[in-house]
Amino acid sequence: MGERQIEVTGLGLGAASERFVQVAMAHGYTVVASGPNRFRMARTYRPKWALITAVATAAFVGLGLLFLLVKRTETGDVVVVEDRSGVKLRLTGAIQQPVVDALRQLLGTPLSAAAPVAAAATSFQGPAAAPASAYQPAAMPVPTAPVPAYQPPAYQPSAQPVVQQPVVQQPVVQPVLMLADGRAIGVGAGGVLGRDPAADPLLPGGQLHAISDPSLSKTHLSFGPLPNGVWVLDHHSTNGTVVSANGMSTPCTPGARVEAPFGSQVLAGDVSIEVGAR
Repeated sequence: MGERQIEVTGLGLGAASERFVQVAMAHGYTVVASGPNRFRMARTYRPKWALITAVATAAFVGLGLLFLLVKRTETGDVVVVEDRSGVKLRLTGAIQQPVVDALRQLLGTPLSAAAPVAAAATSFQGPAAAPASAYQPAAMPVPTAPVPAYQPPAYQPSAQPVVQQPVVQQPVVQPVLMLADGRAIGVGAGGVLGRDPAADPLLPGGQLHAISDPSLSKTHLSFGPLPNGVWVLDHHSTNGTVVSANGMSTPCTPGARVEAPFGSQVLAGDVSIEVGAR
């Protein structure tokens, strides 16, 4: 099959990749990353003609079971790209039309954070599940025990007066991201960083921080506060994100949060960021 292309509205590379993986898995596909922003998806199924033939030859037990062993595997490739016109999904291979339609519906129009991914995959016809209300457990009697009458405690005068200790207020430490040019970014409730970052629907209230550096992707990474520093999450950026702490460097797996304690260094592309406190 030829290449099909889906225009993405209102999402960056990382968010678009996450939405694609969720839709593909909801339709029964297995998704494996084959490179930066590249994915291989596959689905093994039993052809309808094999099921019909197996039923028709059920009287011949061995022959009927033989047709049940017939399976086919569909594979396709998806590349998430970003150019001047925005983010796009390019699909090639044997990808079922219901998956393409679900991706167009989910990625082609802006979504609120509360919209479930499963709503975009309603075209997938799977086995009908029993409604949640079908099962009603029988009410079990709750054993009761007699409640003893309340007896007030006997008054015992204190031998020595109680001295109230003063409450010492501990200073509140706020994490801050320090850039090499001297700028400081307050972490607060979290934010998104990149050349022209888009809002992360999974981080409501996050601030957008644009940094003009060609090594950064448009939406490069998200971050948020931790008691001992911050967490960072790479949005499938082109040049990646690395956290250096305690003499060790940890490359960030796209879509997974990585802890960056106070005093550590975060390298986003060529941009160096120090995790500090104030």
